[in-house]
Amino acid sequence: MKTIRNLYKTNESKAKEIYSEVIDKLAYVLGNLSLILGVSNIAIYGEGSSEWLAQQIEMKAKSLSPNFNFSVRYGHVRDAVERGVSLEAAVNYVKKTFSKSRTSKL
Repeated sequence: MKTIRNLYKTNESKAKEIYSEVIDKLAYVLGNLSLILGVSNIAIYGEGSSEWLAQQIEMKAKSLSPNFNFSVRYGHVRDAVERGVSLEAAVNYVKKTFSKSRTSKL
């Protein structure tokens, strides 16, 4: 399993071949969810996730539709299993809320 997870580091073309179906489906689903929910930033966490996978999903989504306009990044939280995306959502919500309230008062 470790070999498969790190394959992109030694043989990117083989990694793309193996991961192509996963990347295609994730790009399609995340693209649709981003439109439905109005999300422009997506973070992926968990075992098997990587910067490379995030980049591949983002590139594939942009090739599927010009309406899929979101960025994907790899989350670096050590305890991602416990915290998951709820932490990321909370941080983004606070940033967005405070930046709106500060700019509206100016």
